[in-house]
Amino acid sequence: MSALKFDKFGGQIPAIDERLLPMENAAYSQDAFLQAGRLEPLAADIELHVLTNPLARHAFRIPKENPGIDNMSDSYWLEFTDPETSVVRSPVTNADRFYWANRQAVPGYNTKARIAAGDPALILGIPRPAIPPGVTPVGGAIPTVTRGYVYTWVSSLGEEGQPSPPTVVVGNVTATWNLTFTAPTVPDTTGRLLAFTRIYRTEVGLSGEAGFFFVAEIPIGTLVYADTRTPAQVASSEQLQSEDWSGPPHLVGLVSMPNGMIAGWKDNEVWFCEPYRPHAWPVKYMQTIEAPIVGCGTIDQNLMILPSGQPYVASGIHPSVMALRQIQPLEPCTSRNSIVSTPNGVLYTSNNGLILIGPGGGVNLTYDLIRKDEWLRLSNLQTIAATYFMNGYYAFSGAIEGVFQTDPPPTEDAWDTFDDFVQVENFAGTQVGMHISLSDQRIGYMTVTSDHPTYNVLLDVFTGETMVLRNDRIYHVDRRSYSPRRSYIWRSKVIELNYAENFAAAKIFYSEPNGPPAEGPTYFRMYADGTLRYTYPLQKSGQQFRLPSGQRYQTVQFELAGQMMIFNMQVATSAKELRQV
Repeated sequence: MSALKFDKFGGQIPAIDERLLPMENAAYSQDAFLQAGRLEPLAADIELHVLTNPLARHAFRIPKENPGIDNMSDSYWLEFTDPETSVVRSPVTNADRFYWANRQAVPGYNTKARIAAGDPALILGIPRPAIPPGVTPVGGAIPTVTRGYVYTWVSSLGEEGQPSPPTVVVGNVTATWNLTFTAPTVPDTTGRLLAFTRIYRTEVGLSGEAGFFFVAEIPIGTLVYADTRTPAQVASSEQLQSEDWSGPPHLVGLVSMPNGMIAGWKDNEVWFCEPYRPHAWPVKYMQTIEAPIVGCGTIDQNLMILPSGQPYVASGIHPSVMALRQIQPLEPCTSRNSIVSTPNGVLYTSNNGLILIGPGGGVNLTYDLIRKDEWLRLSNLQTIAATYFMNGYYAFSGAIEGVFQTDPPPTEDAWDTFDDFVQVENFAGTQVGMHISLSDQRIGYMTVTSDHPTYNVLLDVFTGETMVLRNDRIYHVDRRSYSPRRSYIWRSKVIELNYAENFAAAKIFYSEPNGPPAEGPTYFRMYADGTLRYTYPLQKSGQQFRLPSGQRYQTVQFELAGQMMIFNMQVATSAKELRQV
């Protein structure tokens, strides 16, 4: 005689055979909320925004006023057709500027005020004047001096570019030095807010250093200037800082770092902006590694560089002192959007599992949770997108567009039917995602589903909340919400009996879920020797119900499907045994 009680519900541990699982863990768990130990339905996602461009595959939220979680829909949205787009906020206090990079276009940016007004994006970086200034000294008295002049262009946002080539001229010290400038060309001004010309000349500063010092700032449309400032006046002015402030190359990604730094990458190159100057990307700060870079993440002062080869870390408090070194083990990154920065390190997917890496090295977090052969079948690892969510890793695969997956996500034994719905060349993993707990082995791996293909998983930088892009909309993955909700499926481990026998009775304790009443019945199902033998819609909490008689079997599984909140499930080979559970 046998009796079983399930009074704590956990997620999947796919690495362990279904017969060898702990009693609390599931052979399959879909859309179940298990944090409290009971079985609850998972809250469905809340619509925030309808995309202006239905082809957009990445979006970034900018709050209009209150940035809080309850005001997420009251926002401006940046939309991009490249799913591998990164957007960072300005490190400058109260700047309200947003910078982005992807493969489809040169790095860009915009201000919140311009976004609100519907003004187009700007090109990141200020061009360098190609033509030196004209300089003609007139009159004045000896002694003569040799002066060099340069000029820079400055935007209305205060962004200054590199100086022009210098012009060096000899003239009387008290002469009027007449300067002429060349206006920026149409390519120079397109996508930029060039507003001023700054003029510099050579002097010896108050501390004895020679260099270019500020003379004057004039409107960019003014192409002449008469310099009559004395050496003492100029020597006490600001020295030219922007000599190396070139605009960025075609970076494909950006990530914020402490101390006003932004890091970017392209090919096998890592770039750093001048601290607190996101428009300036000195070539002297660039470093290279041997493999193409997939993406980057950060922890503290460390930039974790994740290529299609050996990982690297760049550490330092300023771009000029960044130290670069390799990190073990060799775990190439499979997807840029899989990279998630957390307080404990940087998470990303490799072909071997989910890797957590930091300056001291990396570890495969899913080694004991998911076998490698199953990991490679879970989703398309080349397009997986994820966030750090509820102390776990929440992920879907982005679509490889062009072929649509017509078969629906599984509602039955998904681990046995992955080959039926994961098709690597189309929408694999876009309707069946995962949440991997990083702190509770009982929860382990959980399957999450969607009615529509998921194109991206996004982190809202203002609230830390997770969002998803699907069905031409942005949704908030809001676990505070009780409605709408999804129906769960929870299937127990395969229980091997000591000898063939028949389970005769069961009872389940449950209640209505939090929020509105459950939609439809919740079902109990029994599988015997791998075959569905019985389905029963729950009628009343704690009420005993009979199971089919006249059958003996060696293995059994029990499944619950619906929306009721389940506290425990009891089954036994007789009513007498059930009373003793």
